[in-house]
Amino acid sequence: MHFYVAVPGEVDPLAGRSGRTPGAISFFDPRPQSQHDGDSTPSTGRSRASRAAGMILLWPAFLHHLVHSNLSQTPRVSISFNVVLKQSNAHLPRQ
Repeated sequence: MHFYVAVPGEVDPLAGRSGRTPGAISFFDPRPQSQHDGDSTPSTGRSRASRAAGMILLWPAFLHHLVHSNLSQTPRVSISFNVVLKQSNAHLPRQ
């Protein structure tokens, strides 16, 4: 999980590095069935999330992720954390 405090806005020009996404986050689904799009066409199982200051991203623990390098002059500030949910009978309806 990530909470974004500050993210780079404009991408600074950098020779040989077009198409940069400073601080973007990509997700990769490791499950074999995610590698197809429903038509038996191979897929990367990859998606990229846009982010903004004040945004919080939550995803399941099995999902692999990576944060792209911040090649901008503007700092990226994020807080990472894990969430563990515990089941309680108090949350179940009475029968």
